[in-house]
Amino acid sequence: GVAVVAAAAAVALTAALHPVVPQLTWLLVLGAVSVAAWFGGLASGLVATAVGAAGVLWFRIPPEGALAVERPADLLWLASFVLVATL
Repeated sequence: GVAVVAAAAAVALTAALHPVVPQLTWLLVLGAVSVAAWFGGLASGLVATAVGAAGVLWFRIPPEGALAVERPADLLWLASFVLVATL
């Protein structure tokens, strides 16, 4: 429940704000992971991490509309996000 809603809301907000503030891409999703873990525990935090990472990959990371990474820098961002989110 809360994990999917928080992560989906963060991805939607990221997509809406990306033209204005592109640096928020991972920060908002990390906040959603924190909210999900706070209210739902470890499992919810891990679900929010997976949903958030998949959402950002799908909507923000080229090639958009695919769960793929073209640039090594984007893979580094993804790995860093997952590492920090699972702490």
